[in-house]
Amino acid sequence: MGHQPIVHTTSEQWGHTVPALTLVTERHRAALDQLNLAAQHQRPLTVLIGEGKFEANHVVSAFLSGLEEDATIVRLTKPYDDAIAGMREINRALGFEPKDLSLTDLDNILEMFLEFQRKHHRRTVLCIEQAHLQARWLLEHVRRLIDLEMEGRYGLMVVLSGQPKLAELIEQEPLAGARVHSSRKITLAPFSLAETTEFLRRRVEAAGSSDISELFEFDAISRIHELSGGVPDLVGTLCFKCLQIANQQKSGQVTEQLVIDASKLLWQKPAVEAKAEIPDIPDIGPMSTFREQLQISCKGQQIQIFPLRHGRFLVGRADFADICLPNKHVSRRHALIVKSATDVKILDLGSTNGTFVNGLRFTGDQQIEIGDVITIGDIRMEFSFE
Repeated sequence: MGHQPIVHTTSEQWGHTVPALTLVTERHRAALDQLNLAAQHQRPLTVLIGEGKFEANHVVSAFLSGLEEDATIVRLTKPYDDAIAGMREINRALGFEPKDLSLTDLDNILEMFLEFQRKHHRRTVLCIEQAHLQARWLLEHVRRLIDLEMEGRYGLMVVLSGQPKLAELIEQEPLAGARVHSSRKITLAPFSLAETTEFLRRRVEAAGSSDISELFEFDAISRIHELSGGVPDLVGTLCFKCLQIANQQKSGQVTEQLVIDASKLLWQKPAVEAKAEIPDIPDIGPMSTFREQLQISCKGQQIQIFPLRHGRFLVGRADFADICLPNKHVSRRHALIVKSATDVKILDLGSTNGTFVNGLRFTGDQQIEIGDVITIGDIRMEFSFE
């Protein structure tokens, strides 16, 4: 351990596309330990799930940097809808230059390479990041490779990392059968308030300031943690937006109100920029001809009717929420409803008591249809037409 492995990647260097996550928490160390243990036990499949993508990438990078020096590593960092294009990238990452080859030829090259690695007692690690967004063809290939690996052919380890949708995906075909060969699922919990504070402190230091209190009021840091749910991706995004606004306003510090204003800009504006800053939330398209609404009631008594226009709407107990529900079962920042040109989704923001659609609790986001009922504690929200 500790040597630099042979690393091949299929995209730009991560330093150009993903901000560095310099804070290493106990949860990161525990996840890294579990990845190393899976490698030592030669488990063919390991699954890593995090609320955001940056910290999962950070843990995977730390794991790969500690592998033996003759290990060959392939990282798929983006989805490939076309099987030939995807397999071409995998083969190219292994050092081949496939041109006009069929999918069968590309598969054969990969299998011959894996057999060569096995014969020479070398490990091959295939990392598929953002796996919850990958096309079915790749998941089927993963299942097939794992089945062959269980026959002792390759010495292959597959690492799937992604957001909470991945937890559901691995329980379905084609991956469900491969789960029995997997190590225990590794989950990265969001930051605690102390970890969010430390994360912001390091970001402030990187920006050239020696004291976080020079830029952030104490209550502002707490509000950033609350509104982001401690998800590192969103902590960093909200921090950047706050500093950007503070700079434009030439204000001395980021205040709690400024954080609230920044979060509303990030979550409600119908712009392409918002998609780039908040992962996995669709663009806001042209206005629909339908007029959807939420009929909100508590213990059978109607509270309000909330029209759903295109945009992002924060649901919570706090008075700054778009859909304010002053109820003890509702977290201050409970959920986010996103209405685009094509669908409506609800995203649970790490709430204490959870969010349910038609009686089933979900993690990550959940698409809702007309007639669906969202429940939070004893509050009922029915999605309907006006």
